[in-house]
Amino acid sequence: MKIKKSIMLQIFFTILSIFLLVFVLQFIFFGKYFTSLYSNFLLRDIRAEFQSAVEQFSRSNNEQANSVLSTYAVSYDAPVLAFTEDYSVIGQGLFNYLSILTVRVPGVGICRILISGLNEMPNINLNDLLTVEAVRVGESNYFEPYSIRSTNKIYLYRQAERAKSTKTMTATSNWYTKNEGSLLNDRARIIYDLMKDCLIKRKDIKTYLAAITKEPFTDKRGTSYYIISESRRINGVVTYFVTIRPIVVSNSEVRYFSNYFYTVYCILGILLIAAVFILSRKLSAPIVRLSNVTGKLASKDFSVRANVNLQNEVGQLSASINVMADNLQAAMEELQQSAEIAKVNEKRMKLLLADLAHEFKTPLGIISLYSEVIENGMFEKEPSYYFGIIEQEIEKLTQMIDETIQLSKLEAGYWEYKPATFYISDLIEGALSRFSEKIMRENFTLKVDLLDAMVFADGRRIEQVLTNLISNALKYSSEKKIIEVRVTRENGNVKVRICNDGYISEQDINHIWERYYRASEKTTARLPSEGIGLEIVKHILIMHNSNFEVRQEADMVCFYFTIPLVDE
Repeated sequence: MKIKKSIMLQIFFTILSIFLLVFVLQFIFFGKYFTSLYSNFLLRDIRAEFQSAVEQFSRSNNEQANSVLSTYAVSYDAPVLAFTEDYSVIGQGLFNYLSILTVRVPGVGICRILISGLNEMPNINLNDLLTVEAVRVGESNYFEPYSIRSTNKIYLYRQAERAKSTKTMTATSNWYTKNEGSLLNDRARIIYDLMKDCLIKRKDIKTYLAAITKEPFTDKRGTSYYIISESRRINGVVTYFVTIRPIVVSNSEVRYFSNYFYTVYCILGILLIAAVFILSRKLSAPIVRLSNVTGKLASKDFSVRANVNLQNEVGQLSASINVMADNLQAAMEELQQSAEIAKVNEKRMKLLLADLAHEFKTPLGIISLYSEVIENGMFEKEPSYYFGIIEQEIEKLTQMIDETIQLSKLEAGYWEYKPATFYISDLIEGALSRFSEKIMRENFTLKVDLLDAMVFADGRRIEQVLTNLISNALKYSSEKKIIEVRVTRENGNVKVRICNDGYISEQDINHIWERYYRASEKTTARLPSEGIGLEIVKHILIMHNSNFEVRQEADMVCFYFTIPLVDE
C-alpha cells in the first residue's frame, strides 16, 4: 500500500503542477492582453453596425440613402464619407459637419470652399470679391483652398505644395456655414484630412484605404480611433464608405471583467484539484492490477493475464508479463498456421495457373481466326473491323487475368462486386458480336429473342457469364448447329435462356458446374473441352443471388439464369 500511495501522490502532484502552470500562463495572458482582446470585440461590433448601415444605403433610393448616412452619423457621432470608384463624392454627408464658404465663380457657378478651423471667415461680407486658389476635391463642387484673399486682406495662405489641378478663381462670397467645436465636426475633419490626399491626387483607392485602416489613428488629444471602410457595388459602380469610431476601454470595464475572470479561475482551480485527484487514482490502478497478476504468476497460476491496455511503460510491462506466460504456446500455434497457409497458397497458385491457361483459349482462338482472315485477305468487311475485334480480344485477355485472379480471391473469401443498371439486350448483343465471325464461318443458325429491359447487376461479371455460356453452346452444339438466345420476364426478374442443339446426360447435369469436368461419352459435343468456365459462371451467379440451372429440353441443352429487373 505504501508503493501505491507513493505512485499516486507522484502522479497527483505532477499533473497538478502542469495544470496549474497552464492556468497561471492563461491568467497572465488575459491580464496583459485583456484590453486588446476587449477592443477587438468592440471593433467587431462597430464593423457590424457600419456594415448594416452600408447595406441599408445600398438598398435605398437617393433621398433615403442620404438619410441613412445622416442617421448613422448622429446615432454614433460618426460622420461618413461616401464616394465612387471615379472619385465622385456622394451627397453632402461628411461635409454637413464642416465649415464651408460658398462662393459664386463666373462661368462655373456655385463652389464650396472647405475652411474648417479658420476663425476670420465670419468677417467676410456677402458679395465680397475674393481671389481663391484651390483644388477640386474629387469629382465634386467642394474645393480645398491654398489661399483666400480680398483686395485688402489675406484670410488664408498655405505654404503647401500645389496640386497640378490647382485653380485660381475670382469669386463672390455668397454664404458662410460654420460648424466648429462638436464631436461630429472634429471627427469629420479627421476623416477629411485623412482622405483629401486620395481624392485630390486620385491615388489608388484600395491601396490608400488599406494603409489608413491598418493601424488606429490618434489625434492631438491622445484619443485613439479606428478608421473603418466598406465598399459595395451599387448600380454597377463600386462605392466606398469611410467613417471613424473611437474605441475607449474604461478602467471600470477592465476591473469588472478582471474580477469576473479571477472568480472563474478560482472555481476552475477547485474543480481542477478534484479532477486531478480522481485522475491520479485512475492512473495508479493499472500498477496495482499488475502487482496482483505477478503475485498469482509467482504462485504458478499461469491462467491469469495482465489486461492493462495502455500505450505507455505500464502497458509494455503488462505485455511482457503476458508474453512470459504464453510465448511457447503462441509459437507453436504460429508454426501450425504457417504450414496450413503455405499449403493453401500452393494449391491456390496451381489452380490460378490452370484457370488462366483455360480462360485464354477462347480469346486466343478468336485472335487467331481474325488474324488468319486478315492474312489471307478474306475480307467481308473493312480491315479496321477485324483489327478492332483483335484489339478487343487482347483487352479481354488482360481482363481475364484480373478476373481469374479475382476468382481465386473469391475462393479465399474476397470479391469485388460493382452493381449498376444497364439494358440486358445491349449486353447480350455485345457478347454475341464477339462470336459473329465464328457463327457465320461455321454456318450456325442463331435464333435471338431479346427483351429491352433494364436490370441491376455487375455488368462486367454478367458479360463474362454470357461469353462463357455462348462459347460453351458453340463448342457443344451438335451437327444441326442451332443456337438460341432468349430473354423473358419472370417474377420481377429477367430470365436469360441460352440453348444449343445436343444431348447432355443426367450424370453430366449433376457435375457440369465442377472445375475441369469433362462431358461423358453419352453427351454429344463437336468440340469437347474442360476448364473453369462454368465454375466461374456459377460463382458469379451465386454472388448475384441468381437462380440458375441446366436442362435437357427435347433435342436442346439449355442454360438458364435470372437477374433482378429494375422498375422503369
